[in-house]
Amino acid sequence: MPEKDPTNWPIAAWLLALIMALLGGLIDQWVKYKQGHPRDFRWMESLAKVCVSGFVGMGAFMALEAWWPPGVCAAASGMAGYMGIEVLTLMRTGVAVRIKDLSHHRETDDDRLN
Repeated sequence: MPEKDPTNWPIAAWLLALIMALLGGLIDQWVKYKQGHPRDFRWMESLAKVCVSGFVGMGAFMALEAWWPPGVCAAASGMAGYMGIEVLTLMRTGVAVRIKDLSHHRETDDDRLN
């Protein structure tokens, strides 16, 4: 299916996903600022968080594009961008749990063989 190949996506789809992800990160930072988040506002920290939001949002767009229309994927990109670092933490936790389950399963298989 050539339409699912990222090299064949139009530039507008890439830009839409990136803009949605970056806007999600900016909105997250703005909401925290307006709520009087206990930490002082720092430009470089906010820029870094927006960049992470862009990365996470683009990853979400690329992962979902195989199954969903580009508009839905762009919306998911914005939501993933809003969540930013929390998405990476959830993924890391999920992978760690999966590895632990696999290693436990392997240990029980080895015990049965011996």
